[in-house]
Amino acid sequence: MGDSGVKQLIYKQYKATDFEVKENNEYLNQLWNDLKCPTIPLSEIKRLNYSKGELVRLFVKFNECNGSDFKEYSKSQSNNLFHLNLRPGINASALTIDSGLLNNRDAQFDSKIGFRLGLEAEFVMAFNGKKWAVFVEPTYQYFEAEKQLERYLVKASYRSIELPLGIRHYMFLNEQSKLFINGAVVLDFAINSIFDYDTVGDLEIRSSPNLAFGFGYKMNDKLSLELRYHTSRDVITDSQSFSSDYKAVALILGYSLF
Repeated sequence: MGDSGVKQLIYKQYKATDFEVKENNEYLNQLWNDLKCPTIPLSEIKRLNYSKGELVRLFVKFNECNGSDFKEYSKSQSNNLFHLNLRPGINASALTIDSGLLNNRDAQFDSKIGFRLGLEAEFVMAFNGKKWAVFVEPTYQYFEAEKQLERYLVKASYRSIELPLGIRHYMFLNEQSKLFINGAVVLDFAINSIFDYDTVGDLEIRSSPNLAFGFGYKMNDKLSLELRYHTSRDVITDSQSFSSDYKAVALILGYSLF
């Protein structure tokens, strides 16, 4: 404090009897007497455990309250800038086909629930308190459906590898948890995907890029949950007569491998 020397915090465990261990928590009185600040109530001091993490958070809060210029040496400035995250989830997808002048081939498929599996590489920016990150997330997804039209039975078999390339912003709630928002451009690479119009013929699926926007929560830099909305995507880009509208909303569970 000021120009004074280092003061030892007092915390001791001692055996009161052969079967009882008690604690000397004098450090709580020391902290309450020395760290006076409107944002640090007595109730917070009373709940404080004698652990490095909780003490560091208290000292940071005290310095921020007083507007002090400080450096937190316990934080590494170089590690944890890259994360590899496993990202399984479910998609709620809808698809419509517009055949232009061939109205008898228009199709509107019912909304379907499908699984998705992604592997995300996230690069956290070292500036601005590590609140920004960029990511790339190769993801396998599929949509399977069929629709009986007046003259045809049309089947949709759409499988692809999506490649979102995006930017993410974190909003820290505390040291263990944070909210985030992200936006991405999504490239899509169809895999053996077609629309099968019964005996009339097939339409090959080739996709256009689209956008995706997500909002989520992350805990302990390990587990996350995200709700992601995909804007409209045309999946019949090679045809001058046909167009399509594919939309999806995804619920994604994330687990950080490292």
